[in-house]
Amino acid sequence: MSAQVSNVCRAAYSNLFSIAKILEMVQRSAARVVLRIRRGDRRSMTAALEQLHWLPVRYCIKYKILVIVFRALRDRMPTYIASLITPNVPHRVLRSADRALLVVPRHNLERYGRRSFSRAGPTLWNALPEDLRSTECMNKFKAHLKTFYFKIAFNV
Repeated sequence: MSAQVSNVCRAAYSNLFSIAKILEMVQRSAARVVLRIRRGDRRSMTAALEQLHWLPVRYCIKYKILVIVFRALRDRMPTYIASLITPNVPHRVLRSADRALLVVPRHNLERYGRRSFSRAGPTLWNALPEDLRSTECMNKFKAHLKTFYFKIAFNV
């Protein structure tokens, strides 16, 4: 239960950019400690994160949100979270019907609209490749999702 609460809390903080900046600084400091890089060293921190196989914080946040979406779609989350995710069911027979897309709410919240979980989750989900969205196994999904974001983050 506490792991679920922890994941939900991480997703809730996805809209707090100041905390993301602080987490990035902590992550870079941790990378320096692990790799024994001195402060004045000209070595790229991006290269250090790549060497450690650590995703940058912004991708970690997206990763956590998408894991929650995956679990909600597979009935592995409480109903109050699963109710925020709605599969897209077209009114007509379309080729896109089997692409496992989600409805992105169009609510017009001035402050948190685009960054709310009910909007950010489906937006991130719909941006994933179709083969990743159609994965059934949680461990496979996590592994492929991390690889997907790793390739984007480090241009691999």
